[in-house]
Amino acid sequence: MKKKLVRIVSLVLCLVAISALCVNAYAAYSYPSLSESNYCEFIADDDIPVYQYSTCRDNERGTCSPNAHYNSACIYAGDDCRIYKITSKYIKVNYPIDGGGRRTGYIRREALDNYLELDQPYYVFKSRGKVTTHYFVGGWFKEYGYTEKNDTIYCCKKAKNPRADEWIPIMYTAKSGNRGYKLGWVTGSDYLKIKS
Repeated sequence: MKKKLVRIVSLVLCLVAISALCVNAYAAYSYPSLSESNYCEFIADDDIPVYQYSTCRDNERGTCSPNAHYNSACIYAGDDCRIYKITSKYIKVNYPIDGGGRRTGYIRREALDNYLELDQPYYVFKSRGKVTTHYFVGGWFKEYGYTEKNDTIYCCKKAKNPRADEWIPIMYTAKSGNRGYKLGWVTGSDYLKIKS
């Protein structure tokens, strides 16, 4: 009985150790620190409700109608937006509003699940070259920019061996003013060209 108990305890400890190693290996990747002075730009692919506070409660919710709790609190498909912070529950964003100007608010984390599947990127690497990036709106992919050699690439979805025609979301270095990064898409074949 005693030997059996020792074996069970040993097995449990081994499983805990293996689990910790897996978590630590994955935790090695993280998105860059973003802020108002070092944000990530993206083009919204759909309408997204914006909230006044990071709690993102429904009674603080903006809508795409004129009777929003938080006036002009909707990102529309095609809007040029900025990500100031990514957390597991919310994303702090800056977006254009009707009549001109911009506003800062919060969107629920799952609002960008098409792009950011996880709270951390799957892979982080230096680009091996230049490829065209795209944004998606109105059912079509359109040219957005490009990666350069040695840009830092954050792969936002699992893409170890993607198909050539598969679209892979990436966050990549794109220094311009306060913009530090862009969030866009590359084809599977282009992704394999730049992956180091």
